[in-house]
Amino acid sequence: SVLADGIEVTWLRRTRIGGDRWDAEDVPLGEDVEAYEIDVLKNGAVVRSVAVSGPLFSYPHSEMISDFGTLPNYLDLRVFQKNAIWGRGPGSELHMNLN
Repeated sequence: SVLADGIEVTWLRRTRIGGDRWDAEDVPLGEDVEAYEIDVLKNGAVVRSVAVSGPLFSYPHSEMISDFGTLPNYLDLRVFQKNAIWGRGPGSELHMNLN
């Protein structure tokens, strides 16, 4: 979502166990703790990496300006679900137009 002072991004988590249920709103966590890392990309390079404990990433305008020098027209993000054994799982990419 584009907000007056930044953006918020939400997602549905993945699971490594019990993920075949189609009748549930959310899949079981299957991890000791819920943890994610979000990479903010500029021309393919990571300019910011943020750890969050739930499926929500807030990115205020002040941090965007710090990372890009101005408010960008779009954002490229990668979201990784973390695991105590494997670390980052496979990332999901998001291209978000801000105009």
